[in-house]
Amino acid sequence: TCALPILSISRAIANDLSMSFEYSSLSSGFSVKKIHPSKIFDVNGKFYLMCYDYKHGKYLSLLLNRIGKFIGYHKKEDSVCSDLEWDESVSIELIPHPKLDEKDKDSIERELGMVGGVLVKDVSIALFGFQMLKWKVDCSLDKNLDRSYLLALKNMDVLERLPDGIKNIAPGAVCC
Repeated sequence: TCALPILSISRAIANDLSMSFEYSSLSSGFSVKKIHPSKIFDVNGKFYLMCYDYKHGKYLSLLLNRIGKFIGYHKKEDSVCSDLEWDESVSIELIPHPKLDEKDKDSIERELGMVGGVLVKDVSIALFGFQMLKWKVDCSLDKNLDRSYLLALKNMDVLERLPDGIKNIAPGAVCC
């Protein structure tokens, strides 16, 4: 059921066109979106569209399987700016989760090639929350998520530099 949206979106991206389609959101229900698509990405088998939403005047990520009927293509409007959150990155420090026993911590350190028990990664700001979900990183202040989270975010100050909408996606992160 995703083939038509992907083909239409790919055509719009390749030709630098904007487009309209029906969309169903959990928070706001059914609507018609007029967007300028920039990238398609996946997180844990779910495909998303990063796009500029003309109505809201900002970049959003939309779940592809919520896209309904394709309405049409449009010429790109001048209001579309570059997506700084996608283009900029933050440096994160990941550690084995504190709740793990020493044997499991050692295994994770070896498996991920950690140096001094820390793995440093640069992550796109726009994808931060999605990457933390994908990698199952506990981003809570007191590292209280269950044992299924094998990693924890060490440099918690990075959360202060992220917009709330991106931070909220990360497991255990609290905004506002």
